[in-house]
Amino acid sequence: MRKLLRKILQVLDGTPAVYGKRQRGQSVLEMAFITPLLIVLILGTVEVGWFTNNYLILMEVTRVGARRATILEADDSPLGWERDTRKMQGTMYNAASQISIDARTCDTTPSSANPDPLGFYNIISCVMIQSMSPLSFDRNNGEDDLIISAFSVQTFFPSTTVPNPIPASLQTNRALVVGRYPSNANECITFTADRDPFDYYNYGTWDTGSPTQRHELDGYDQTTASSTPPAYPADPERQVGYVYYGQHEIPGTTCMGSEFTVAQIENLFNLNNFSLDNSTRAYMPSAGVTLVEIYWQHTLLLRFPAFSPLFRMLGNQTVLHVWAAFPTPSIEPRIRFE
Repeated sequence: MRKLLRKILQVLDGTPAVYGKRQRGQSVLEMAFITPLLIVLILGTVEVGWFTNNYLILMEVTRVGARRATILEADDSPLGWERDTRKMQGTMYNAASQISIDARTCDTTPSSANPDPLGFYNIISCVMIQSMSPLSFDRNNGEDDLIISAFSVQTFFPSTTVPNPIPASLQTNRALVVGRYPSNANECITFTADRDPFDYYNYGTWDTGSPTQRHELDGYDQTTASSTPPAYPADPERQVGYVYYGQHEIPGTTCMGSEFTVAQIENLFNLNNFSLDNSTRAYMPSAGVTLVEIYWQHTLLLRFPAFSPLFRMLGNQTVLHVWAAFPTPSIEPRIRFE
C-alpha cells in the first residue's frame, strides 16, 4: 500500500526529480494547497446542481397547474367561482375565511357548510402542491406562496369618444385586459399605476363603489379622477390574484399576491417588439389565459459556510419566482363593440 501511495505521489509530482530520492514534502505541500480548492469546487457544483434541480421542478409545477386550467369549464371555471358566493367570499385571504369557507383546501369530501368544496383555484393549486415532491411549501417562512390569476383579453380598436379618451399612442388595434379573476382580488389600492380591468377605458382612476360589496361584474364601477385613494374599507382589497398562503408581499405596498400588472399582461399580448401594422394586429385573437406563479425560498443543500456570504451578496434572500401561462377557453371574452 505504501508503494502504491508513493507511486501516486510521484505521478502527481510534476518536477523532473529522480525517483527514489527523498522529496515527499513537495508533493504533500502541493496537495495541501490544492485540496481546499477541489473541495470548494465539488461543493459548489453540488449546490449549483441543487439550485438548478429545484428551479426546474418549480417550473414544471407551474406548467402542470396552468395546463390544468385549460380544461376546466362550467362550475369549475373562473366564472363558476364568480357565481359561487361562498367561494367568492373565501377568495380574500384571512384566517376566518380559510377555515369557514374552505377556499383553500384539497379535501374533496362535501360538508353541510361547504357542499362543493373545490373550484377553479382549488383544483389548480391542489394539483400543483401534489406535484411539488420532493420539494414542499413552507407556510411559515414569510416567502413561499402560490398565486393564480385568470385574464380575459379582448382585441379591438378602442374608441376615442369615451369619457376618458384612449391616449393617441394607444389608438390602434390592440389587446386589452377586460377582466381579471378572481374579480374581488384584482385592485390593490396601492397600485396607483394599475387600473381596474373591468373599467377598461379608465386610466389612473379609483373605485368608489361600496367597500362591503365590490360587485365588479355588476356593471362598471363608479370612478373618480382624484389622485388620492379612498380610505381603507374594513376588508380592504389588498390581494392581487388568488393567493394560497398569503406570504408574498408586493414590494412597496401593503398588498400580497401577484406583481404582474394589467399593463404588463397587455404588453405580452400586444407583441410590442414586433413590427406589425394596424391591419395585421386586427387579426390577433381574443383569448382567456391563466397565469400561475410560485415564490419559493431556496436554501443551501450543504450549508457550507463559505457560500452563505455569496448568497447574501446576491440578494437579501434567495427567492425563486417562476411562472407559466396557458390558454383558458372558458373565459375568452365575447364583447361586441358597435
